[in-house]
Amino acid sequence: MLTGAAKTEYSTLLVRLRGLLTGVVILSLQAAGAKTIDDSKSDNMFGVISGYYGSSAPNNDDKLCDRVFYSRTCNRWMQAYAKNDTAAAQSAWNQILTDLRTCQTIGPFVDKLYTQVNFAIPEDAPDASRFTKVPVYRAFAAFTEKSVGPKHRFMLDALTPLANGLEEHKEYKAASDCRKRAILVLEKIQPPRPCDLGKALGFCCFDLCQLKQYKEGEPLLKRAITIAERQHCNYDLPGYVRLYGQLLAATNRKADRDQLFAKYASTLQPTK
Repeated sequence: MLTGAAKTEYSTLLVRLRGLLTGVVILSLQAAGAKTIDDSKSDNMFGVISGYYGSSAPNNDDKLCDRVFYSRTCNRWMQAYAKNDTAAAQSAWNQILTDLRTCQTIGPFVDKLYTQVNFAIPEDAPDASRFTKVPVYRAFAAFTEKSVGPKHRFMLDALTPLANGLEEHKEYKAASDCRKRAILVLEKIQPPRPCDLGKALGFCCFDLCQLKQYKEGEPLLKRAITIAERQHCNYDLPGYVRLYGQLLAATNRKADRDQLFAKYASTLQPTK
């Protein structure tokens, strides 16, 4: 049984390992100058973000995702993708989504599939870049849209990690477009997922701020804050407030920023 420092070290290692296995992305926000919002420093705005919206998948979803991942159909899709056989890959993907139709989220499946595709790059692949994060999740999104339509809940499980990957490459315009598509899905999804909608709004504002499109991003962030307050999304609210403070500073509204931080002073206090 671990005690003391050993237990702390083990817990830290476990958290880091879990992050690696689920494609964790830490989005960092910290102001750097009056006219821009810098993403190069770690401010841990929203905390740990997994490859899909929502803190975890229902247990039954996990089990079904595992079963489909180890199926012949999934293997057929991987072989078709490796050969760049779009028609065969689409056919296999259609069957995969049919098999997963009862899931609320297929995030665990697509995350495992990306890891496998990225790990098993064929030696004779003419274009190895097709097996990296952005191209793979872009393919997931395209296949999913063709299978179930652009507003199906499964689109979130491709669009969200795709946007994360685009942000890693500082492709903020493309990332914001993915977030906007995710927002359209989340606005209609049943049962509602308000905290996930807030995350999509907040991240979209983040992307727009990197493009200095503050006017478009601000109402999205205000909406995210309202959702977090009404739905008690307490883990997300501090990040939204900090980002809004940076947006106000970048648009020379220091007095408004001071009022914002005063209003949410207790929210921004670090937890002990």
